Amino acid sequence: MRNLTTWQALVIASELGIAFAIAVLAGVFLGNVADERLGHDVPILTVAGAFIGLAVAVFSSIQLVQLMTRPRKE
Repeated sequence: MRNLTTWQALVIASELGIAFAIAVLAGVFLGNVADERLGHDVPILTVAGAFIGLAVAVFSSIQLVQLMTRPRKE
């Protein structure tokens, strides 16, 4: 595992938080737009979009953590 400075750890944590927020909000937004265009009374696609956004955020976060924790090539 890499030895990270405090600033590097803060940047990684911030990037994870921002990635989660953007992915989930994008899923909710796109689901809401789809619900409105299709005329659904129940926000089925909004909820589905939120879950898809959450899944994308988790996948992205796992990739980022694996990239940051792998040993350096020297």
